[in-house]
Amino acid sequence: MADLSVYVKGQPESIDAVKVIEGLKYLLEALDDLAPHTHGWRFSRLALNSIDTAIAPRLAEDAEETAGAFESMVAGIRVLEHRPQMPPGWTLPLAKKLKGAAECFASASTAGAELSVSGRDATVLTRRFVDNVRRLDQIKRHSIGSVVGRLERLNLHDGANDTTLYEEGRGTGIKVSYGYDLHADVIEALRTNRRVRVRGRLTRRVDGEITRIRANTIHLLPEPETYPSLADAAGAFPNFTNGQNAVDYIRGLREA
Repeated sequence: MADLSVYVKGQPESIDAVKVIEGLKYLLEALDDLAPHTHGWRFSRLALNSIDTAIAPRLAEDAEETAGAFESMVAGIRVLEHRPQMPPGWTLPLAKKLKGAAECFASASTAGAELSVSGRDATVLTRRFVDNVRRLDQIKRHSIGSVVGRLERLNLHDGANDTTLYEEGRGTGIKVSYGYDLHADVIEALRTNRRVRVRGRLTRRVDGEITRIRANTIHLLPEPETYPSLADAAGAFPNFTNGQNAVDYIRGLREA
């Protein structure tokens, strides 16, 4: 079974134990993101004096998923140690958790921490990783598009016209700013809790997540149950098959 080896470099007497524990906590939270179905973690190795440990899944049935998570973590750290580029399969929140781990390990020991999968192809987590994640966090991309969801909350403080859109199927809110001409639409959507389609200028993080919309239009949408059903279409076109039954009509189309 693969494990994630973690070795905090440096002289044992100079290593800050509290910072190491905080760094391991961030590391485990990042592993939860990469392997969300895992039933917890355990130490498969824990050496005293120096900080030399290994993290493995608690249950053998999680071995395949966690092996992929370990490989993804180490490969992604290797990328961000060299350049500010989002590794494949990563999100910005995941990168920020590992940034927290890197900051703790760097504070615990100036030499940083070495990570590897079962002792192979080790990479060192240093402050370069921290700097590159900060650069990633500053990258914003803009496009025109629309998002469907429901509005919650309203902010009119100091002349602001802001509300929050919760996209369908996602729990993260998107800040929506709008002009006064859309205020009545926003109030109606909030009052009725209606679904809306917000169209305008989208701002995305480097991992593609939408964080802000400058709205041009806000359209109230009908609820899914108010859309016409197939049963509602029955009898709408009584002469569609020219008196033929469905089987003969389809056979005639195929033979035409």
